[in-house]
Amino acid sequence: FKICKPLLKKNGTYLSSELGHNWENPFLSLSTSFFSSKKVKFPIPLNVNKSLIQIEELLLEDKFKPLIDRVVSLEQLPEAYTYVGSGKKLGNVILSYLNKDFGLQ
Repeated sequence: FKICKPLLKKNGTYLSSELGHNWENPFLSLSTSFFSSKKVKFPIPLNVNKSLIQIEELLLEDKFKPLIDRVVSLEQLPEAYTYVGSGKKLGNVILSYLNKDFGLQ
């Protein structure tokens, strides 16, 4: 959140699906609700299918813009795994097993 916070618009929301460094994201989701115009949400997926449908709707309505760091092929998986573990990624790393070009760098 600390790295991505400057990228958020006023009243923007950082949606985290992982605990974060030192497990801070669940706690930030509580504290930013009261003290910041930029929020952290840490949802607990009780119904994954429903969550995926909601995300799809938000994407189609252009209300959700995921931060994608890079798209990698199956052959690049070992390097991508090392990259993600390095802590240097600034968004999601997407595995494309169909070798589709998403127009992302």
